[in-house]
Amino acid sequence: MGGFFFTPGAAARLAIQAVGPRVTAYFDRPWKPGEAKVTNLVVIGEQPLDRAAIFASLEKAAA
Repeated sequence: MGGFFFTPGAAARLAIQAVGPRVTAYFDRPWKPGEAKVTNLVVIGEQPLDRAAIFASLEKAAA
């Protein structure tokens, strides 16, 4: 998994990369003026992926 996460109250976007059990997260740069502050993650894995379980896990982690 990799991408960027919007953290309310943070002036910068949170970059996230996960490979197996290893997860790296850091604020990479401030949001640009006018840039949409949204979370955008990409999940890559072998078929079949359990989309419902992935979404549930991400929602739980974000709460």
